[in-house]
Amino acid sequence: MFFCKSCVVALFALAASPAAGPPASDDHSLTAAEYVQHGAPALDHVWTEQDYATAAQALGQIPAEQLPRTDSAASGAVMDRLVDFSQFISCSAQAGALQPRLAGCLQDMTAVNRLFGVYLPISQNDPGRAEDLFRLSALIIQVESRLGPLAAQFSATLDTTAPDYSARMAGLAQMQRGEATTLRGVVMMMHSSGVPERARQHLAETLAAEEASLVSFLTAEDRAAFETELRDLADNDANPQVRTILAPYR
Repeated sequence: MFFCKSCVVALFALAASPAAGPPASDDHSLTAAEYVQHGAPALDHVWTEQDYATAAQALGQIPAEQLPRTDSAASGAVMDRLVDFSQFISCSAQAGALQPRLAGCLQDMTAVNRLFGVYLPISQNDPGRAEDLFRLSALIIQVESRLGPLAAQFSATLDTTAPDYSARMAGLAQMQRGEATTLRGVVMMMHSSGVPERARQHLAETLAAEEASLVSFLTAEDRAAFETELRDLADNDANPQVRTILAPYR
């Protein structure tokens, strides 16, 4: 399984949530040093993919209200690191052996999905934390946009006469379906009300930036459906900046 079923369900659940009226809760997040005490890596070096996986595991062990949060004086820098795609070298590398890059990018997706699951309960219960989930969703899109093409490239190298060829290609088709479902959930998130507009704009920017790579891995039917959804947002979103960002898809 190359996508997070629970995360996809969560995207739909968040999109269907009522408008967020209550203010954000008080900031009970920790400092970077305190997260280190709980097992997370320090911010004094560029994280490796294993560092990110370690951070996701460590954060899953602390109370939800102590998770890093956007714009927090205590933990904002940690939140920024958690959504920084540049540290995912395997996903973004343009050279090197294909199989290790694919394996590393799969590891990245697993860690991001795990972190998404950690943030989901607090984001649903505290509308003020929805922006954290939107930023993680944008990161999922960035990883997904590299993972699919890497998997497609790798599948082209497989021996078509090998006994496990059919099973591997079935796995590829499952990845395609998973990406399509994830994209539908993310588009539904764009229809959420009560979410900070900068969060919606950032997600729209990410969708626009990654669209070409994302659709290259989709089936023709799913590609057409996704582009129709983008066009609907470009035409009808209440935020003129979102409409401008997605204007190329009209």
